[in-house]
Amino acid sequence: MATNNAINNSAENLVVEDLDFTNSTISTISTNSSLFLSPNGTGKVSIASAYTLPNIDGTSGQVMKTDGAGNASWQNDTATNFTWNVTTSATAVTLAVNNGYIANNTSAQVVYTLPSTFAVGDVIQVCALAGNGFRISQNNLQFMVIGNSITTIGTGGYIESQNIGDWVELLGVASNTSMMVEIKVGNITFI
Repeated sequence: MATNNAINNSAENLVVEDLDFTNSTISTISTNSSLFLSPNGTGKVSIASAYTLPNIDGTSGQVMKTDGAGNASWQNDTATNFTWNVTTSATAVTLAVNNGYIANNTSAQVVYTLPSTFAVGDVIQVCALAGNGFRISQNNLQFMVIGNSITTIGTGGYIESQNIGDWVELLGVASNTSMMVEIKVGNITFI
């Protein structure tokens, strides 16, 4: 790395070693140089007094999110933590939040059951790959909202695919009791 010990201070430009401070921009002079901001101790980096960055590194797979008040923190990225599962069994499967399911049983319908616990904002996706499709059953006191209709409340209610390629997304809208159904592809029936 080339060292420039001269300080050139003008009204719009200040150069210190490998850093160039021009107007409101800080940049490196050398090509492909890195720029590090490192406060001492527990100090934090604040950007324009609007955002305060965390002073620790997140764990693998986390993303930086704000709370709307300018404080940034590391949180799990639900988009990258979404897991897809292929179901070939005719045995009933309890769905898990933030998971996707591909019903792929050529001889019988795949039956899923809503999880007994889920939070507002939890997401589940289910699609039919094989001709027998899927059914999503409910637990006691649960129901699903489809447009301006709801399924029968409790264990008698369900939604069901009709064709290969049918695909739904379920969104928790009331903890442990209600999920909104978005029909992504196909025709879904419900009871």
